[in-house]
Amino acid sequence: MIDFSRQPRDIPDYETGNIQIDLPPSASAKPDIQWFQTFMPAIVMIGVSVAMFVVRASSDSGGIMSNPVFLIGSIATSLVCLIGALISINHQYSKYRKENKQRYELYKNKLKEIDAQLRTAAAKQANSVRESNQDLNRG
Repeated sequence: MIDFSRQPRDIPDYETGNIQIDLPPSASAKPDIQWFQTFMPAIVMIGVSVAMFVVRASSDSGGIMSNPVFLIGSIATSLVCLIGALISINHQYSKYRKENKQRYELYKNKLKEIDAQLRTAAAKQANSVRESNQDLNRG
């Protein structure tokens, strides 16, 4: 029979703690576009201009309303207003996408930092175990 007596080993004190991983920040509200309010004024302006042109052109009085230039100018103004509204809508969507991308990147970077902290703590613990148990280093 072999009598084996091993010397007691100090068990190192490991750092303990909690890491709080917050939920990702909530997404900004998607632009609420009222398509009816965007298109309807332009459509009504074009319709009224055409109706006034037709009515005035068919009457004997003539005047500025029966001039085709008036109709073209009125339709052009309506289309410019519509294009301006569409550019504004596009800007709102671009801003929304940019804010969400920034929010995602910030949260991803925060998770990378937490991952690095956890890896560092795990490496410290592994080194401490190797130092306290020299037998594990042989092999």
